[in-house]
Amino acid sequence: MLVLKIVGALILVCSGAFAAHVLNAGEALRLKQTEGFMTLFRTVKTQIDCFALPIGDILRALDRDTLDACGYREEKKPSQLLELSEKCEVYDAVACSVFEQFAREFGRSYREEEVRACEYYLSLLEDRRVTLSGELPVKKKRNLTLCLCAALALALLLL
Repeated sequence: MLVLKIVGALILVCSGAFAAHVLNAGEALRLKQTEGFMTLFRTVKTQIDCFALPIGDILRALDRDTLDACGYREEKKPSQLLELSEKCEVYDAVACSVFEQFAREFGRSYREEEVRACEYYLSLLEDRRVTLSGELPVKKKRNLTLCLCAALALALLLL
């Protein structure tokens, strides 16, 4: 009987560690999505500023890693920013709302204004990235501590 209790306690501790891993992976995805949008903004800014390319050509030329980092999982590459915005999985709501606002406003002004808009939204995302990267170690430690402590407390109560 004692062996079964110990096995059960070990299962609880492992499930607590797994829960912490899942929470920490979610936090890392938030940061990755913000950085993915930043890469997208830099690419769009460069392509518009240097080559005056239309957004469809820019999005078709994007590599798969950038689209994955943004949360876009479709096989077919998007042809418009709004399409990309609508089909991205939301990991960080703030970064997604910034991107959605950019996507709604994009293509309605002259090239210089589009470049300035890219710089503005890029600065917003940079602030968000700094915030997320500063919070990440603290949140990871908190998630691990709380999940393991809750699992251990539950195991002790059941023993």
